[in-house]
Amino acid sequence: MSCYKYKHISNDLINIQHYRYKSDVGVERNKPPPRTLVYVGPFADQIKQFKLYSLLLSACGCISIPTIMIYGKEPLIGSLVAGLSTIAPTFFVNYLTAAYVTRLYVDSPTATPKTKPNPSTVLTIETFTYFGRLQETKVKLGDLKESKSRYRWITWVRDPHTTGKRAFYIEKALMRKTSYLKAIVDLIEERSKDKESIKQSEYR
Repeated sequence: MSCYKYKHISNDLINIQHYRYKSDVGVERNKPPPRTLVYVGPFADQIKQFKLYSLLLSACGCISIPTIMIYGKEPLIGSLVAGLSTIAPTFFVNYLTAAYVTRLYVDSPTATPKTKPNPSTVLTIETFTYFGRLQETKVKLGDLKESKSRYRWITWVRDPHTTGKRAFYIEKALMRKTSYLKAIVDLIEERSKDKESIKQSEYR
C-alpha cells in the first residue's frame, strides 16, 4: 500500500531517538548504520531496582553466613540455610525478568522507519543481564515467533538454529497502539501460524 508509510511511531509512547554506535569517531565510513528507538519497556526502571535490591540482599546473606557460623548458637546446617535463603530472591527475580525487553531498536537509515517491516528487518533487543546490566541481541524479524510457553512472561522466542538470547517479553498491548509496532507484532504472529501449519502438514 502506498499509504503505508509511517510518518511517526508515537509521541505518546516514546520520544524517538536517532541513535548511533560509538565506533571509530572521526572515521565516518567505519560507523555502523544508525538505528531507531521504537519501544521502551514501561517497567524497565522498576525491574532494574528489583534486581539491584535482590543482589544487595544476596550479598548481605553471603556476608552473614560466616558471622552466623562463628558467633551464632544455631547448628551449622541452620546457619547455612538462613544465609542461603537470602540468595533465593535473586534467582527468582532473575528467572521472572530475564526475558523482559527494556528497549527495542530498528536498524534504519532515518530517524523514523518509513518502510513496512519485513522478515529481513533487523531488530536490536535490549534486556537485562543477571547482574542488572544491559545487553543487546541483534535478530532478524523473521527469526522471531510467538511463544507457546504456558509462562506469560515470555512473548517471543527465537529460532533455535540461531545463536544468542532465546526468549523475550514485550508488552504487546502497548505495541498495538502504534501502526509500525503493530505491524511488527502482526508479522510475527502471521509467520508463527504459517510455520505451525507447515509443521502440522509434515506430520500428516
